Amino acid sequence: MRSPGGWAKPFRTLLKVLNTDPDVDAWVQDIDLLGTHLHVFAHQFFNNAMLDGMCHILVDHPDTYNLPNLAAQKAAGPRPFMKMFKVDDVAAAYDQYVGGDTKTVHVRIRSQRAERDGFKEVLWNQMRVIEIDPTKTSGIVQLWEQKATSGGSNWDFMGETPLNNMAEVPFVTMYAGEKEADYLVRPVFIDLAYKQIEHWIRFGHDVAEQILDRRRRILSFAPASIFAYVRWAANDFGTVVSRIDILRAVRPGEAFSTVPYVRPGGEILLRLSGWPKVERVLQAVDAVEQLGIDPVDACPDHWRQLHNRLSSGEAPRAYTLDRHRAWLLRRRIDA
Repeated sequence: MRSPGGWAKPFRTLLKVLNTDPDVDAWVQDIDLLGTHLHVFAHQFFNNAMLDGMCHILVDHPDTYNLPNLAAQKAAGPRPFMKMFKVDDVAAAYDQYVGGDTKTVHVRIRSQRAERDGFKEVLWNQMRVIEIDPTKTSGIVQLWEQKATSGGSNWDFMGETPLNNMAEVPFVTMYAGEKEADYLVRPVFIDLAYKQIEHWIRFGHDVAEQILDRRRRILSFAPASIFAYVRWAANDFGTVVSRIDILRAVRPGEAFSTVPYVRPGGEILLRLSGWPKVERVLQAVDAVEQLGIDPVDACPDHWRQLHNRLSSGEAPRAYTLDRHRAWLLRRRIDA
């Protein structure tokens, strides 16, 4: 968008919706049922799309399937809300041409949950499958789970919920980069290399390097090795996006999660965005190095608990020499 003096900064002023409906005003104040204002939500949506080339929104609704009748559903006061998903949160999405219109009929969304097991935390990969038959305006939502340390074992079916009176999955994608196919886009920053963008490896031992030009190179990592990948972008007003991923390179045939600029992907031990959280992770990496330990050799569970605790606003546990010795003994026994 242009102003008389040049390019304007998006979202400089608070986004407003002109209406006289108090229900809509309440919706604007809390767009995701987590207390997020529509302005903040839209700003994050825009930033994510600019960084990765696209970003997704799923319009969800509280479950009223078990309520006995329409009166009970109205009394419960449910309303739609929005969920934002980044590129690496969506495993697959498929559109279908129906009646002269393109409809999204299948979406698979990945997530994770943590489960406490004594003094340890067990991480589970989750996959939610949303599928609609547009000819019947009905569908299903399925939940599948897989233990994150299973090494690519089969997924376990956890449950299924029916969907009624839906002609398509309410799934919306914003394409900021050049669209090459459905849900495949060339990130906009690839063609804007002169912008303030940095991608770097915070730790990790590469086994091969391919230099593309003065600014770009491709690094390869051995299967099962661990590395930290940082992405940062800024404009004239400051930092726009900052992210860090700590990944384990997968072996052939193992399940993996896709991550922008990482091919084919990896097992995610930690994935956080926003400079305050990224800074905490970088400080934690520094703390491991100050113990005289290469972060590559640290226990993977340390990065998992760091992800879980920072994501939930809790203080992470520090890595210690005793914990490291215990991990080395456990690794030797499992070998």
